[in-house]
Amino acid sequence: MEITIDFVKISNIFNLSPLELIWYLIAHGGWIILVIGLLVGLFYIHLGIIQGKYIAGKQQHLLAVDIPKDNEQSLVAMEELFNSLHGMYGGPTMVDKYVHGETQPRISLEIISIEGHIQFLVRTFNKFKDMVEAAIYAQYPEAEITEVEDYVDLIPDNVHTNESEYRVWGTDLKLAKNSGYPIKTYKDFVDPNAKENAFIDPMASLLEAMSKIGKGEFMGMQIIFRPDKSTPWRKDAYKIIKKLIGDKTPTPKTLSDKLVDVSVKNIGKFSEGVYKMWGDIKDKDERDPNPNMLLYLTPGQKRVLEKMEIKVSKINYACSMRYLYMAHNDIFRKGMGINAIMGSLNQFQMEDINTIKPDGKYRTDAAYLFAQQRVNYRIKHLVKRYKNRMVEEGPAEFFLSSEELATLYHFPVITVKAPLLKRTEAKKGAPPVSLPLDVSEGEQRDLSKKLEAVQNREQKIKKNKDKKIKELYTISQSLPGYDFDEDYFEERFAKRKDLIKPQQESASKKDAPPTNLPIIEQ
Repeated sequence: MEITIDFVKISNIFNLSPLELIWYLIAHGGWIILVIGLLVGLFYIHLGIIQGKYIAGKQQHLLAVDIPKDNEQSLVAMEELFNSLHGMYGGPTMVDKYVHGETQPRISLEIISIEGHIQFLVRTFNKFKDMVEAAIYAQYPEAEITEVEDYVDLIPDNVHTNESEYRVWGTDLKLAKNSGYPIKTYKDFVDPNAKENAFIDPMASLLEAMSKIGKGEFMGMQIIFRPDKSTPWRKDAYKIIKKLIGDKTPTPKTLSDKLVDVSVKNIGKFSEGVYKMWGDIKDKDERDPNPNMLLYLTPGQKRVLEKMEIKVSKINYACSMRYLYMAHNDIFRKGMGINAIMGSLNQFQMEDINTIKPDGKYRTDAAYLFAQQRVNYRIKHLVKRYKNRMVEEGPAEFFLSSEELATLYHFPVITVKAPLLKRTEAKKGAPPVSLPLDVSEGEQRDLSKKLEAVQNREQKIKKNKDKKIKELYTISQSLPGYDFDEDYFEERFAKRKDLIKPQQESASKKDAPPTNLPIIEQ
């Protein structure tokens, strides 16, 4: 059987014009590839439509969370809160996913400021509402959770047009490096110069900037997350770790590779046996040509390696993050609305590890050709994603551990730098003045003076100690915009006024005695 190749026919194909070449490929079987590609595209369009209908058909709740002003709960509690929320993980079946459009549910964590009034919000599906509330109450028993109306309706639909009375700046946020590299977490926000390694709350600068805006201004930060158990990004992280320590893991070998290796190994052993018949030969050096480099890493490299291993060992979430600033045209402030907030995100930056930064493809600014049209287009789609809490039409999700998530979103902490000194249970008093003493009158006067001096010294020590305790707060109580007890959002957005924690109602009832108790007359 002879096989012939007609090179003249092949050369004639390449001499065709682009349109003639396309028609030739379609006529000779290319239409099959075109139809398959078209069907795949239509399938994913249909999948997106049914998933959108599934999400739109599910009832969702927006919960306003208020924490007492004297909250001293550490961020470990917030990390445990997110660990418990991982229980909502549950991948849909093939039928549910591709027929009914079911997706892994997401939770939106939000910090917003409306004209300087700051509120922490959580948006969740109806079936996870009780689970979210239980997780918050478990770590913050004194919290107040109120269901409120969605504030996003305050954002005008025409905000992206030139005729709008408002200006908008916003961006989607992303990690600067691979998700395997962690960001700076709350365990790194410790003052090394303080005697007790005082914790410095990274939320302080963000809340301070949000509280400085005034009438006609709005700020909003969203973190949309879902539980994740995928392995691809973890595999990439382990590859980076092995590269850092110099561990060159061999690539998987095929059956033919294994047969070749066995043959070469047997030939080598046969050759060594032949050579030994003619004389001694040196044994092969069995030392590893690629030794582990862990002992030779610098302190900075060891720190990177340690933090990466901690991240991949923790519970992780797939996350999307975005920020939006809107203000009236006359009061739009770039310094406060953009630079201050972006500057506060620099707290989580570690140059040799990872950081959070704006995604240049989705931030609402542009230059050069058709700059204004491009900005309006980006604003339109950013506002759409923000109002609908969408992950689609934006950048790819990145992955954060529960420790990183607790660092980025937690309730304000008022922490004392040094622990308070333990008080004695019994107070030592001065002896009675009428106590009979077998001493002279002069000695009594000396004892009285010494006792008075001791009492004055104790009072001075107590005053200095009380003054120092007040100065030891890392976060003062000067967060003017945070809605600790003003009930601004509850009064303006609450669906029901009686949606408060049941435990608090029962506790308040316990404080007052029942009216039908019998009165015992003296």
